[in-house]
Amino acid sequence: HVNGVFALDAQRAWAAADYGNIFYTYDGGATWNTPENIFNTTGVHGFALMGASFLPDGRNGWMVGTRFGPGSPRGIILYTSDGGKNWEEQYPPTNTDLRRVSFPGKRK
Repeated sequence: HVNGVFALDAQRAWAAADYGNIFYTYDGGATWNTPENIFNTTGVHGFALMGASFLPDGRNGWMVGTRFGPGSPRGIILYTSDGGKNWEEQYPPTNTDLRRVSFPGKRK
């Protein structure tokens, strides 16, 4: 399931999906790809990404979601500073499911 989509503009969009999948398009949705250096799940697909958001610069972005499994913190945050080429985990301040992420301000 794709749970959230964030469009940077008419050509570029990101999608957050189950099993930690991330998809992106740079051609208005004609083709969808996955990042090469996606967050390392070490073979465990125990989370669903629910929401995506990028700053207007198109380089800094976040995906949030929910982990499944005993003993794991519930929420997950993934961050990119290079337009989605590489993702790293950030740790939420609370142990709760995360469903959406957004930033205030005007888009250019």
